[in-house]
Amino acid sequence: KGKSRVTFFAPGSFYVYVMGSYNHFVPPEDYYYSLGYDSADAFAPVVGLGYRVLNSRDRFFISLEGDYRTAKYDFGSFTRGQKIDLLTFMANMEASFTSRFPMIVFLGMGVGIHRLPDLSYENSQGEIIPQDDSLTVMTLDLGVKIPISRSLFIRTEFRWNGEVYGDSEYYYDGSWDSEYNNT
Repeated sequence: KGKSRVTFFAPGSFYVYVMGSYNHFVPPEDYYYSLGYDSADAFAPVVGLGYRVLNSRDRFFISLEGDYRTAKYDFGSFTRGQKIDLLTFMANMEASFTSRFPMIVFLGMGVGIHRLPDLSYENSQGEIIPQDDSLTVMTLDLGVKIPISRSLFIRTEFRWNGEVYGDSEYYYDGSWDSEYNNT
């Protein structure tokens, strides 16, 4: 009987990755007083850890990853040097394509936590009110890994972070709107 070629939690499945990232941050409405209405861009280093939970015939993989990035953003003339940290936890599905040019294509889903330690706003009396807040977002990624050697890969990815609202108060509802206008 043939030996199964599917492995779970195999030794040597742990990996570390380091990347540079270009980040685009659009402030949610809750932070307009602190950050303004304009979006901001920043470059940041990314340090991450991953573990292959499933390896099926060295063709299909499921990995768990966690990474951290921090950057300083300038929101136009409204506020400058705002530090925003992002901690992300992902579950990725990967498929290996072997041909003349081998590569691994991956896509994943997870959760990200934006930490905004430098938040502050000016109240109506002119006082600066400090805020330290965090924002939980859904994260989706799509990327490619190209092997250089058995243990070294070049990795590139596109990652989207976005808010997911669970409360009905955030959704537009025509009946609620008409009731609100009548009261």
